[in-house]
Amino acid sequence: MISLACSTLALFLAASEYVDSWGPPVGTAIPEATFNDQAGQPRTFAGLMGARGLLIFFNRSADW
Repeated sequence: MISLACSTLALFLAASEYVDSWGPPVGTAIPEATFNDQAGQPRTFAGLMGARGLLIFFNRSADW
């Protein structure tokens, strides 16, 4: 049981180091860009941002 816990902890720590070194740091400013929405209307990140900011969430499906 202890061996399983140690193995799980080691995998978790290795994964967290990988995640910490991947991608831009938290709080990095997003570049200015204009994209068309599903209706073909141009949208910018600044135009979508509200008083509390903007959350962008990317979800990768299992079949990619």
